[in-house]
Amino acid sequence: MPKGPKGEKRPADVVGAVVKVMRIATGEISEDIDGDGKDKAAQAHRLDWDGLDLFGAHPTAPVARMDAMGLVPLLSGRPVVALTTDEAAIRTPSGGTLTYRRHRPPPAGRCLVWDLPA
Repeated sequence: MPKGPKGEKRPADVVGAVVKVMRIATGEISEDIDGDGKDKAAQAHRLDWDGLDLFGAHPTAPVARMDAMGLVPLLSGRPVVALTTDEAAIRTPSGGTLTYRRHRPPPAGRCLVWDLPA
């Protein structure tokens, strides 16, 4: 298993999973996604998680404003173990579970991480 910058174990397919979720969220992949329920990207799509829910950030304070942050920037290589319409359960390195809750209503002024000003 690959190691992160601090020596922590990380799944090898993290980048591939993020790219797949991004393609689903932006509509690059069609809506008729087959899945057995184990594919978190397909599950997020079926549960109506949009691009800002997954890849949102505050345009002037993307790191400090965690209230505007989407799910993916918070993962840091940690796996999503459960996903519902309003929550994602993230497995921590110690084996605990961290719960991410979707913002309802979403914070005003959020943008996608790839649209952040340089």
